[in-house]
Amino acid sequence: METIINTSSSHRQYDVIIVGAGVVGSALAYALAKVHKVSHLVGWVAENYELPHANHGHVVILDPCAVLIYSISSTEIPCFVDVFGQNLPSISTGEMSHYLKFVVALKVLVAINS
Repeated sequence: METIINTSSSHRQYDVIIVGAGVVGSALAYALAKVHKVSHLVGWVAENYELPHANHGHVVILDPCAVLIYSISSTEIPCFVDVFGQNLPSISTGEMSHYLKFVVALKVLVAINS
């Protein structure tokens, strides 16, 4: 599986998928998984929105992140976003808010409602 980190450069990152069983497959998976991938878990609480299946959690795989959402009450839905990369968007300048609202939240709404 190929993940393009930055489309303006030629830097590419590859994930390894191993299908196998037994000690040899496990040893190979352990050896290949030692590559350190930096990511940060960021969250917010969405209010006054209903999920299509309210009693179930949802994992939405998006480009450029994965999102976990589930209901904790009839009006609150926590959303956890796995942001890949060494640096997070700045909270003090409003970059994080913009990223979560206009990059992540819009894609999540489209994915859930489709």
